Amino acid sequence: MKILSKHLKYAAAAFAVLFALAFAGCNASELSSLRSFAKPYIGAYECTEARFGGRDLLQEFPSVVLTLEDGGTCLLEVVSASGKKRTAKGHYEYGEGNNLLFTATVRGKTYSKNVAMENGCFVVEQMFAGQKLFLKFEVKG
Repeated sequence: MKILSKHLKYAAAAFAVLFALAFAGCNASELSSLRSFAKPYIGAYECTEARFGGRDLLQEFPSVVLTLEDGGTCLLEVVSASGKKRTAKGHYEYGEGNNLLFTATVRGKTYSKNVAMENGCFVVEQMFAGQKLFLKFEVKG
């Protein structure tokens, strides 16, 4: 009798969780992990290192902040040493293995870059005109 009662409690608890998810607008089959559901990667990331070739870009642009918003939109805000502020929007997708896929359209052409996030930071490296662009972003805090 105790075993049957124990199984009924587990079944009732599982049913309650599925019922709550159904009315919360979530599809239980799409929740691959608690991390993807909680979205801890959403927020502002500050550029702590920026180099192009041998130049330190943070001397010319002391504030570079990339914000990952809910819904897959990202916003890049750059402030030059003279105080001029520029913004650009793009999109991102958070994927398996803590990967971020960024996409942006510039002058009608779409660019994509896949980067790995580790311990709240990620690095973007890209070659331009034979020189490497290196950007390191860390959680702003």
